[in-house]
Amino acid sequence: MTAISPRARRVLRRCGWVLLILFLLWASTPLWPLTAVLPGIVAWLLPAAQAVYFLGVIAAGCCAVALVWGGTRRRTRGRRVGVATVVLCTLLGLTAADMAEAVRTQGAEAAAGDSSLRIMSLNTYYGAAEDEGIVDAVDELRPDVLVLAETSTEEVSAVEDATGLRAVSPVLRRTPGAGTAILVDDGKASEVSEDTGITRHQMPVAELAESQATVAGVHTNTPVHRDLLGGWLQEMEDLRDWAGGQDGPAILAGDFNAALSHPEFRELVFDADLERCAGSAMGPATWPAAFPAVRLDHILVAGASCGDSGALRVDGSDHRAIWADVQF
Repeated sequence: MTAISPRARRVLRRCGWVLLILFLLWASTPLWPLTAVLPGIVAWLLPAAQAVYFLGVIAAGCCAVALVWGGTRRRTRGRRVGVATVVLCTLLGLTAADMAEAVRTQGAEAAAGDSSLRIMSLNTYYGAAEDEGIVDAVDELRPDVLVLAETSTEEVSAVEDATGLRAVSPVLRRTPGAGTAILVDDGKASEVSEDTGITRHQMPVAELAESQATVAGVHTNTPVHRDLLGGWLQEMEDLRDWAGGQDGPAILAGDFNAALSHPEFRELVFDADLERCAGSAMGPATWPAAFPAVRLDHILVAGASCGDSGALRVDGSDHRAIWADVQF
């Protein structure tokens, strides 16, 4: 076996340091609220990197191990590399954990009320989710409110016929996948708006008669597309303003195309004083459905608190359905 020359070792070590720095930068992207100020041609890359920042954490850890292993022949350098990488990774991990825990515990002190609603939400993948699968999930969870994003009139009708739930407004199809529906028990919704116009896709809103809670079905643009990024940034601001302007309890449920690792989404949650119904710091991932890695779907509440929650797969959809009990 041919030994590696000292010069080659130095080159490899320097490359390893460069990679470690790049991976650490990637892993720290959730802390960068810079998407709005970057040039459009590259701006969409930042939310994409933020969504999968955990891959940067893994890569940085592997790179650190390789550097430590390669530096053990020189004891002093090996120790320095080891200490530096452990400190950097520990600080990064603590920062990420603190970020997640802060959002998870927001509103945790709210006392449970006398009534509750079970909310379920699913992106149906342009209506491709199996009707039977949606109905089975509804039969299993028995939600009081069902939000369907990327849905169609035909899909909503099939769910209505099988479950007894009723859509509060017609499904609009001004763009592909734009249809969003809120379904509740017949007579449970009072004031209804079929589309607020806040998001590119339909955003229906309904006030529930008994709880007086306002429910919004949300489906935003995706930020990882150059032509749609500006719309997504504006939607995060507009949703924050809408939620913050509600007088009574408010529930936003649907596909936000945003993860907790996106600063813009965290601003929406914090500034509007919303609580995430996720069940854990990060919550179960919802996309892609087969091997979920990122939580893009959320149930956010104001003027109420979150109880039990979870996620489940519905055949035909590229997202997993989410549900949560909201207490008043």
